[in-house]
Amino acid sequence: YALISFNPVASTADVTTFLTNNKLTVVDGPRAGGMYRVRVAATALPKDQVADIVAKLQAQGAIVRFVAPTE
Repeated sequence: YALISFNPVASTADVTTFLTNNKLTVVDGPRAGGMYRVRVAATALPKDQVADIVAKLQAQGAIVRFVAPTE
């Protein structure tokens, strides 16, 4: 899982495409500060693999404002 927030300028269509392309599922949110909890994989992954996924998501700065792994 990861916590994620989106840039305010990202449209709903942009966010939907981002979630679909990255195979993410929103499981909770929005929380305070516009944070969402997303599932990054159907099964548990090693921490290093989750870190790689989070780095890939962070690199998409036009859509994403913040991403961090969570339990």
